[in-house]
Order: sequence, then structure tokens, then C-alpha cells
Amino acid sequence: MLYFPGVLQSHSALKDHTSSLEAALAQREGSAVELTSHVHEQMIAKDKEVEEFRTKVQEMGEVIAKEKQNVKDVKKQASLRLYHL
Repeated sequence: MLYFPGVLQSHSALKDHTSSLEAALAQREGSAVELTSHVHEQMIAKDKEVEEFRTKVQEMGEVIAKEKQNVKDVKKQASLRLYHL
């Protein structure tokens, strides 16, 4: 068996470098999964917030419609009272 110290040394260095790259990749993949999860949670929270705002706007629109009707009713009552004077 022939012994080539440079080849073994290069092979060992490549294995070490490969291990370092795999570790860095695993860390980045973990970070990507974490970030994706965080973004998903934020999107769900924003969707919920938007839905709450839509509900509030709808409720406010209903209150405004009722108030407009009340104003019309009061004007009608006032005009009838003036008419009967």
C-alpha cells in the first residue's frame, strides 16, 4: 500500500470543511424554518386583526344608518308638529 501524506491531509481537510459546511447549512435551514413559522404566525395575527377591523367598521356603519334613520324620524315628527300648529 502506498502512502501519500498530502492526499490524506487534503482528504482530511476536505472532510472537515464538508462537516463545517453541513453544520452551517443545518443552522441556516433551522433559521429558515423558524423565520417561516414566525412569518406564518404574524400573517395569522394580521388576518385576525383585519377581520376585527372589518367587523368594527360594519358595526359602525350600522350605528350610523340607525342614527340617520333617527334623524329622519325626528325631522318628520318636527315637521308634523309644525304642520299641526
